Amino acid sequence: MINERFGKLGIEGFLQHHWHKKPLFVAGAFNDVADELEFDEHDLAAFATDEAVESRLVREHHEGREWTVQNGPFDDETLEQLPAGGWSLLVQGLEQWVPSMAALLDEFRFLPNWRLDDIMASFAPPGGSVGPHYDQYDVFLIQVKGKRTWQLGELPADIGGKSRQPSAGDISAALSPWLRTDTDLKILKDFPFSDTFEANPGDLLYLPPGYAHFGVASEDAITLSVGFRSIDPAQLALYWSEEANEQLTGRLLSDPLRRGPGSVTTDDSGRIDSASLAEARKALLSALDDCPLLQHAFCRAASESRNSSALGEQAQANGLTADEWLAAALETGLSCRDGSRFVYSHEGDSLVFGVDGDTYDCEAGWLDHVKTLCHERFVELPVSEAERFDTASDLVHLMFKLYQHGSVCVHCDDVEDDPDDQD
Repeated sequence: MINERFGKLGIEGFLQHHWHKKPLFVAGAFNDVADELEFDEHDLAAFATDEAVESRLVREHHEGREWTVQNGPFDDETLEQLPAGGWSLLVQGLEQWVPSMAALLDEFRFLPNWRLDDIMASFAPPGGSVGPHYDQYDVFLIQVKGKRTWQLGELPADIGGKSRQPSAGDISAALSPWLRTDTDLKILKDFPFSDTFEANPGDLLYLPPGYAHFGVASEDAITLSVGFRSIDPAQLALYWSEEANEQLTGRLLSDPLRRGPGSVTTDDSGRIDSASLAEARKALLSALDDCPLLQHAFCRAASESRNSSALGEQAQANGLTADEWLAAALETGLSCRDGSRFVYSHEGDSLVFGVDGDTYDCEAGWLDHVKTLCHERFVELPVSEAERFDTASDLVHLMFKLYQHGSVCVHCDDVEDDPDDQD
């Protein structure tokens, strides 16, 4: 099914000719998703009133200003009093709340798990949009209800050089002359759009980073946005520094007085000499060269969940004791919670498993189980290692810890009382 989504191109053709390079429009690529849609604009409005769900309301005209954005949750009165047009309601992280949206992500497993951002749904009445804008990430736009007309505009040809993979800074600089300054949104003004597509239910539009786009609903319309991000270097640096802090704690730079004659300028006591800076640099670089340390930092950043409240709710629902959990897990296996993120890094003898922002050192023999959870979102416990919980392997105990954290679930059938046992 995945290959069919991209028509004759297939996955390899799409990755070679379009991914991170140029847009692709495929009519009817997701007809089945549109036909079997489990929610409508009323359900999206209900989500937008829930404080656990991330939502936004973009209005073209509001209180004397143009292109405003308001973050949810919203009360019913606000949503009921919206005008007939000129606005869009955005609901993030649908894979956390709608099982079919979590299943939709399986269509994109040909891309690394750590690149996935989330699935957003956008509802707009006739004439509604979020304005002409650009994104700094790859996005798949799937029309699932109504019609929407898209206008696209390409970046100047020299941006990003021959690689055609401009950085976020390149994109911002190239588009800054077209950005409006009277709104907090990245709304473009008078941008030279060059292509137009009309998206019907089931149609797919892929956009690489930096492509200006403007989608206007022709009728009540819902569009799904499956976004793919990269790692924020600042976030990665933060996690790396936290990991490095544990490794470097207790280590001291050498005393400059012990480096030999002439190593310290005694008539300038306030100066930090070059040798001391070089030693500090060496100590920090030694931590940076520590591959397991970087693996942990990367896996933390790559697996961090967008919605900790959903994770917490699942953790509270997972109320089985260790022995009850083990019996159920041996019978039914373990499933990943919808919306949980699973990644791993395997370098040499180091296997690091990242789940919802936490990381775990794993034995090399666990690799198949780790890969299965990442790819299949389901795994069976090895019976040979789990006859009893108190004698089970470390792998089984790790799975139970993931259960307690809400990242994995077991499915137990409700046991009804036997009528013969009732009085």
